[in-house]
Amino acid sequence: MRLKGTMVITDPCYLMREDGKLSDWDDCSYGACMERLGFHVGNYRVEPTGLGDGSWKVKDSSGRKLGEVSADSGLTGVFLMDEVLKYNPDVRKMKYFDVLATVIEDFDGEIEFSRYRRKYGEPLVIKGVGTVKGRLTEFTIDYGAD
Repeated sequence: MRLKGTMVITDPCYLMREDGKLSDWDDCSYGACMERLGFHVGNYRVEPTGLGDGSWKVKDSSGRKLGEVSADSGLTGVFLMDEVLKYNPDVRKMKYFDVLATVIEDFDGEIEFSRYRRKYGEPLVIKGVGTVKGRLTEFTIDYGAD
């Protein structure tokens, strides 16, 4: 998947507008069809974590922590911030957003989704390779890492 722009990595349930209704979550088939909320196919991807709910670190190629992502619906996704803000302009005001999501500014590159077998489940791995503000950047989220 190729992305260009500021990206958000998080559980799609955290992107929902907080208007007291579950209808948007229902309308997008619980994260599976975000295009129903105005997201463009090809600009986002949602996958099961492979291990259910939890919290994971986003690390660069040297092992330095870039942020964290969490899941409460057992899903995680990569989204363009422009589309997130078009759908929910208040998402950055959400309590704990900086812990529930990782934002990578000005990314231009490839995002790869893969899985591997483990004793319990097949955890997801998301890898990104590209540039951020003109500098080569790599990041990994291993949903099966201890």
